[in-house]
Amino acid sequence: LDFNESIRNIITLMISRSEIIKNKLNSNVNNSFNYSHLLGLIQNSPLFYHISFQNVNLLPHQKEVYRSLLSRWPIYGLVADEVGLGKTVEAGATIKYLKKFCSVNRSALLVPSSLRYQWQREMYNLFGMKYYVYESASKSLVFSPNNEQLDRLNNVGQGNYFDHGVDNIIFSWHYLRLRGANGKYRLSGADNIDLIVVDESHAARVTEALSSDRNETQLHQFLSELLPQIKHKLLLTATPYQTSLLDYQSLLELLMPRDILEESSFERISQINEERDLSTQHKIDGMLEIIERKTYKPIGISDELDPDNIPSLVNSYEDDLYTLNHPTTIFTIRNTRDRLKKIGYHFPEAEISSKPIALNKRQNRIFTRVNEYIENHLFDFETAVRGSAAGLGFVRTVYQQRIVSSFKACLDTLTSRLNRLQLNIENGYVEGELIEVDVDDEEGVEIISVYERIELNDVHIDAAQIEINFIKEILAAIQNILYVEAKLQDPKIESAIEIVTSHLAQADTIILFSRFTSTTEFLVERMKEINQFSFGRYQGDKKEIIIDQKVYAYDRQTLSDKFSKGEFPVIICSDAASEGLNLQMANVLINVDVPWNPARLLQRFGRIDRFGQKKDHLFFYNIYYPDTIEDRIYTRLI
Repeated sequence: LDFNESIRNIITLMISRSEIIKNKLNSNVNNSFNYSHLLGLIQNSPLFYHISFQNVNLLPHQKEVYRSLLSRWPIYGLVADEVGLGKTVEAGATIKYLKKFCSVNRSALLVPSSLRYQWQREMYNLFGMKYYVYESASKSLVFSPNNEQLDRLNNVGQGNYFDHGVDNIIFSWHYLRLRGANGKYRLSGADNIDLIVVDESHAARVTEALSSDRNETQLHQFLSELLPQIKHKLLLTATPYQTSLLDYQSLLELLMPRDILEESSFERISQINEERDLSTQHKIDGMLEIIERKTYKPIGISDELDPDNIPSLVNSYEDDLYTLNHPTTIFTIRNTRDRLKKIGYHFPEAEISSKPIALNKRQNRIFTRVNEYIENHLFDFETAVRGSAAGLGFVRTVYQQRIVSSFKACLDTLTSRLNRLQLNIENGYVEGELIEVDVDDEEGVEIISVYERIELNDVHIDAAQIEINFIKEILAAIQNILYVEAKLQDPKIESAIEIVTSHLAQADTIILFSRFTSTTEFLVERMKEINQFSFGRYQGDKKEIIIDQKVYAYDRQTLSDKFSKGEFPVIICSDAASEGLNLQMANVLINVDVPWNPARLLQRFGRIDRFGQKKDHLFFYNIYYPDTIEDRIYTRLI
């Protein structure tokens, strides 16, 4: 962002290489000039370097991102293209250039654990860059880009990752975000890293509690300490705005730690985007914001502009000037399908269908009692023990989501809750975690804990007994109403299977999503029972294909490859397991439970609505129980 000695050295190197290219060209004029000569020239030309990538051709919008990132110094950026538009390719092209022309040696890719080998494979196969994956369990660096281990270095750990002749390492940020035994983070500026790339960076966010306190996820805390020590840094996410503006703001703050980013700054840029005039005070504050910015030097503003001269600030203000210098403009690069369609891109037509599941009166009665329990009695025991209901609201929401995922999830959730309460009464005390939550890791849910031992008194036991009685009544109703010949009947699961069957008749390929293990387990069992088609499952440690009721286990990549080759037509996935998976072989997506986070819903859709999709028509189904909290949330989402 500033013309400094580092940039001067790079330009000098480029000029010298340009002279070499010119001399080579002149020496080849009188000889036969073939493709290898041309490729050699291009590979040493900063201007045309991206053309030399032999295994990937950058699309126009990807070239735009590549050039935008390389137009700044140091390289800072939040690449926020929608799901499926090629952020990995954009990052890979940028890294390749930086290593070739900008003296970037050590680089670290920080990605979700499940994506480490996918990143390794794509960096190697598309760009020829050799990245090792760090395996924390074995303390080793592994190079296995295409399911075949080609190299392994052992005895690698905190403080010596790069002391083994390896300059490119892929880490799991799930591992790095936790401190080591010495109380320090496992990666730091002491590792002398030139470039950091963080994938799925939306997991690094800040939320605001009712008390107005800022709550950071562990990943945000880690990156807040690490990134200020790193020269070049890229954050990648398709969903920078998850639930509130603070999500986006907290990502930008990671790129500009020396500056304070106020909410009023976003209010100003929002008004400008809506073509509303700013007040005089907003104009003054906007100019002061630009002048006082420490992370980068403002563009188009005189160094002699006096921050104490109010009339001069007002006269200097222009909407375009403010927008040009705003952090959202400086740091964020985002392509959307709507924008790309306007410049000639073609995307498949998408048909979105809502599938409310009709329940009879007796089935509805179960949800009525469940809702009454959740709203009036859930966590009465924890409230009594802790003397407060603080912090229970979000965990209560997770319980609500899990219970309406399916009747099987409802049954398992209540049974687990019943067993835990009964165990607490039997023990006569509580110690450690009070609540266990089955939830995707990246949500950053804090488990409600009581680490010291608390002996239970009559008040505690009475509160637990009230919950126990409610749960037993609901479980008895489930047993009486939903079981037929000792088998649970769930209309939502049956509806999902009907949709699958109808699309298989049209030779379609299908993905079913659920957030919760209980629901996916029940789906697997029901599909085994009907035994009409082979299908795969990708969730947690379950990566398998079921054929004729027999289960065959595979690694992540093999399962993905077999699905892409059409060896089985249906796959059941969880959100976390599917992140980064290229599932565009499918053209039908069924949400067995509808995400309550709109960004997560878009991420699911993006698993099949992405480059490489061969079908012209995509089908999305959202299945939900009517007249439940799931129905109310879904209505808001659409």
